[in-house]
Amino acid sequence: MDISNSQMLPQPVEDLLAKKDKLIAEQQEKIETLSSKLSWFEQQFNLLRSKKFSKSSETQHALQLSLFDEDDQELQQELEKPKQETITYTRKKPNRNNKPLDTSALPREINVIDLSDEEKQCTCGNCLEQFGEDRREELVFQPAQFKVIEHVRPKYTCRSCETVKMAKAVELPIPKSKASASLIAEVILNKYQYHLPFYRQSKMMANHQITIPDNTLAGWVMKASEQLAPLGEALWQAIHSVHVLQADETPVKLLKPEKKAYMWLYHCYLPGKQFVVFDFHLGRGSAAVDTRLEQFSGLLQTDGYAGYNNQRKRKDIISLGCWDHARRKFTDVVKACGNNKTGKAGKILKKIAELYDIESRIKTLTFDERKRIRQKEAKPKLAAIHSFLMKINAPPKSLLATAVNYCKNQWADLTQYIDYGEAQISNCWIENQVRPFAVGKRNWLFVGNEASAQKAALLYSLIQSCLLNKINPRQYLVYVLKQVHAIRRREVSPDSLLPHTINPQLIK
Repeated sequence: MDISNSQMLPQPVEDLLAKKDKLIAEQQEKIETLSSKLSWFEQQFNLLRSKKFSKSSETQHALQLSLFDEDDQELQQELEKPKQETITYTRKKPNRNNKPLDTSALPREINVIDLSDEEKQCTCGNCLEQFGEDRREELVFQPAQFKVIEHVRPKYTCRSCETVKMAKAVELPIPKSKASASLIAEVILNKYQYHLPFYRQSKMMANHQITIPDNTLAGWVMKASEQLAPLGEALWQAIHSVHVLQADETPVKLLKPEKKAYMWLYHCYLPGKQFVVFDFHLGRGSAAVDTRLEQFSGLLQTDGYAGYNNQRKRKDIISLGCWDHARRKFTDVVKACGNNKTGKAGKILKKIAELYDIESRIKTLTFDERKRIRQKEAKPKLAAIHSFLMKINAPPKSLLATAVNYCKNQWADLTQYIDYGEAQISNCWIENQVRPFAVGKRNWLFVGNEASAQKAALLYSLIQSCLLNKINPRQYLVYVLKQVHAIRRREVSPDSLLPHTINPQLIK
């Protein structure tokens, strides 16, 4: 009897076989689901392990590329290059530990250590003659010093008409305060450039025989930032006068009310107009950037965050993407694969590296020359990357799928930079401006309230803009703090005191 013929089986047996087939199908579906979840967790585990222990040998045992890659001979061969001969040679590795310090810019004191007149007499009776000299540098540190300048103004009177005259009083940055511009500048820089909380600064000052409570230091900084507020307004006006901006944001913990807030940044890198503006907001919604960039028009470069979508839709905004963010996602795939660079993610990274090689060669050229070379060399490479991306069939929710989908969704913005010589391939320059703030918040952990965060944003803006323009932030802050009353009386325009507009000779 042929039991394969269901018509010859009794009904109970047929029902049992159908139930068995259904159970097998359900179990197979469950196995596939669990396998997919296991692959995802393995990816995340290997990625986190790579980030935390990037130099550990354990990364060599990471997930194999088969978890991300499918067997497609066409894709494997598409980006293969002709074999190249590898030439090896031996060279002496420089000892960077013995690299001499450059002291040419420091004040120099010459100390001649000479023989006495008696020692210059030889035992034979003749006088010794100098035929050369030996020089050795000693690098000396002189600790900071506090001192008090007591301003005395003699009073003069006329006995006949009973008039009284005195010289004009010295104007300190903060009314009714003893703090000089130099002291306030030092406290600001220690806090916002070197990330020293006020209580640490107070302890350091105690070593110099002066006790200044940390809340007093904080009060000086907050009042000084209020005096410098016109410079902040001038920076926002500067944004409206340029046609190229990079934007980014980073989280910060707010104490009152206790919640996660955000510091937004806007960066212009055009020659002669280099500045960065920090802006604090309670949320990460699009309202923050929509309000600030309402009057801006031109090139706006961002990452793929949806908070910038309203700006991308504007007709007077040309949206640029960031290849650093796209590249980073494929790098995560390679790391999760045990640094396996032979798969699709590795090949994409090689192609992206070729785009960066072009940028490295043309970074010193004029905007017109950069555009011409990008159109000639970068455009076909972008087309090859896009063709490769469209052929990749990555497992859903895998790291490779995340990287591929990011590029596909951002493709129009990622390729826009080749049409504008002043555009950059990535948003990395503004990320460099975020880094000092990120380092700082590891020390002070949170901001007290919204008002103090806005004042801190102004001080970060001025300090980082000084560094962009190769201006000494201490000299700059000392000078502008001495000008705050002139600004208030409208004797000096705030526009002329911004780091990218100020006359460098004024602050030397």
